[in-house]
Amino acid sequence: MAGFAERERARVRASFFPTFEWVDNAQPSRRNRMRVPLARARIGLISTSGAYAAGQARFSQGTEGDGSHRTFGLSEPVRFSHGGYDTRRAYRDPEVVLPRRTLAALADEGVLGSVSDRVFALMGYIPDTSLLLSETAPEVAQGLIADGVDLALLVPT
Repeated sequence: MAGFAERERARVRASFFPTFEWVDNAQPSRRNRMRVPLARARIGLISTSGAYAAGQARFSQGTEGDGSHRTFGLSEPVRFSHGGYDTRRAYRDPEVVLPRRTLAALADEGVLGSVSDRVFALMGYIPDTSLLLSETAPEVAQGLIADGVDLALLVPT
């Protein structure tokens, strides 16, 4: 019996992306140890929930995915646009896919040093990762560096 990965690859190939293949990294990423204790660390938030702020463009709902990203303030109201999951659940409880209040509360309690004021959001369903790897990921990384982030929390959706 084929597992989820095999079934999903076959579905994506048959539906719209005939050459789709999962990215297979021969080696894991190198470890980067924390330079400061968590209680002093500045945390950045990255979500693949398809969140975007009012006035920003929605993420594309096409079968090819959307490799772009959006940035918005930690406390800004958001909307969701994602072709890979039912966003009605995210609207009911945004903390599940975008834990902004939870991170702020942990910073207030002293568990975390602080939380960056800027959120980076992507759409998690991106079968063709070329734009993501060549442009979006480096832009997000530079944004996190500019924000003085010590640790980035990636919340997959």
